Amino acid sequence: MKGREVLELTHLSQDDLLSQIKEIRIELEKKEFNVEGFLAECRDIEEVLIENSLSSSILLSKQYEIVDLRRKIVKRINKGKKIFIYSWIGLIFLYGFMITLLNLLNHDTRLLNNLPIKFILFITVGAIGGMTYTLISEFNKNINTTFDTSYRNLLAIMFPVIFICVFKYNNDGLEGINGLNFLFFVCGFSTEFLLSFLNKLVIAAKSMFNFNGSNGNG
Repeated sequence: MKGREVLELTHLSQDDLLSQIKEIRIELEKKEFNVEGFLAECRDIEEVLIENSLSSSILLSKQYEIVDLRRKIVKRINKGKKIFIYSWIGLIFLYGFMITLLNLLNHDTRLLNNLPIKFILFITVGAIGGMTYTLISEFNKNINTTFDTSYRNLLAIMFPVIFICVFKYNNDGLEGINGLNFLFFVCGFSTEFLLSFLNKLVIAAKSMFNFNGSNGNG
């Protein structure tokens, strides 16, 4: 970043500065957070740069404004990611607590056939699958950045939650996989798997009712 800034400051031209501010404007259009303030700064800089015969001191001033604007955008992005990380930590612990409580209730023989509890349990497991996919996607986007370690730690915290969702276990170790929970977790994690699973259900239903889509007499 510093090397690029030095290079830019030693080769000042209106066209180059206009190209830089246009690049920033295009990047801002892709951002999901509120960019109105940044766009206003872009406009103010651009309005000056489209004037004719600007002095070197004005060009230098605008270059530093562009550098400052870039740094403010990066700071805003980093702040958003930190909020995102802290929010996910809270959600992971909340879902972990919920799944533990629901599992305890579900192991109570008096509640084994309690459909509302099972329904909430399955929804929670599916949501955990979706959360896991999102975290992995964010981790892949932030490999070798300042947030690499944060996302690694988040996934490490997420693993115990996944473990108690998917596996059957006791004090001696693993007993096996909870088939239904595993199914809901995978469906929440993978849209492709969910669509494939639903497609197989439709095929099975057609076979069950002997329906092949034709207009025959059968």
